[in-house]
Amino acid sequence: MRPVDQTVFGVPGGNCFSACVATILECDLTEVPYFMGGPEEWERDGGKWWERFQAWLEPRGLAADYYQPGKNCARKHRPNFPHLLGGRSPRDLLTDEEKLALGIVMPAGEDLLHSVVAVGHEVVHDPHPSRAGLLDHRDFIVIRSIHDRPGFSYDASDSAAHDVGGEA
Repeated sequence: MRPVDQTVFGVPGGNCFSACVATILECDLTEVPYFMGGPEEWERDGGKWWERFQAWLEPRGLAADYYQPGKNCARKHRPNFPHLLGGRSPRDLLTDEEKLALGIVMPAGEDLLHSVVAVGHEVVHDPHPSRAGLLDHRDFIVIRSIHDRPGFSYDASDSAAHDVGGEA
């Protein structure tokens, strides 16, 4: 793993997710596009970032699986290798005025989300310069070879590896 920091901040446009992908794949941030799209993409195609992400991974021989603890995997299970972890950003605690000054424009009632890289339950790289991590852990994404079946190994007791399967 080679830590890569985000270079663009705010919503929309912050590239924390792309920086996490570059970190895990050990490539330059310039090689990883911004998958989330701007307001016009969300208006046109419902923000099909996941499809854009999968399409970018495929020619590289990779695929991604999406997990929500408590929904499509056990709440306590996390991969024991680098993966993307998503949750609420500490910057969500800022006032509306402070968010606006940072270029964060959020619809009312929506949480400001952020991505980091984790191994197990531990954050090993936060691409934001604050290194503040996440307020909560909502979902995670495993990047794998297209030749591997969906699922991941985890260490439930620091002694035995297990396999969690399931389509993302």
